Amino acid sequence: MKLKTFFWIGLLLIPFIACEEIDAPTSKIGSELNVNIPLTAIDLKSAQHESTYSFSGTSTFSLKDCNEFKNCMFKIKEIISETGHVLTFQEINQGNEIETLQLLWGYKSQSGIVYNMQAPIDISSENGQLNDNEIDFDLSSSVAPLIQNMNNDPACCFILTVSGTSNFDITSTARLK
Repeated sequence: MKLKTFFWIGLLLIPFIACEEIDAPTSKIGSELNVNIPLTAIDLKSAQHESTYSFSGTSTFSLKDCNEFKNCMFKIKEIISETGHVLTFQEINQGNEIETLQLLWGYKSQSGIVYNMQAPIDISSENGQLNDNEIDFDLSSSVAPLIQNMNNDPACCFILTVSGTSNFDITSTARLK
């Protein structure tokens, strides 16, 4: 009889003494989008006096490959872009110009085979600013859909392709920050 009483008292007390899973407070993790895109160029050998080069480069990345996020990949609730994004071309000399520039990006799920490519983004060459052997292009509004897609599925893989034409043999690395 005593055993049954203790059992019922214990059963009635379970809701009061049971541990509940407590959600940890939200914490911000600072990180920077930094994608290197190796470029190759081909001389188009046009009939014009000056050479025109066609260049392109492709890079893939995923947050799951980033050391900062490996242990907490599926706990990411929101990705906030706090600063502008810049596409930088290094080793640029005075008189060198990037005449046309296009950014193409896509994504695929972890189990996906084919990238879901988005519409190409034409970037105006007037948007570039030459600073100490670098040309920087502001991509703040252009990269917003990519960041939004990261927000929707942090584990997916992304592909970035940069292409265009220039008046010089551009074989350096473009960097998206």
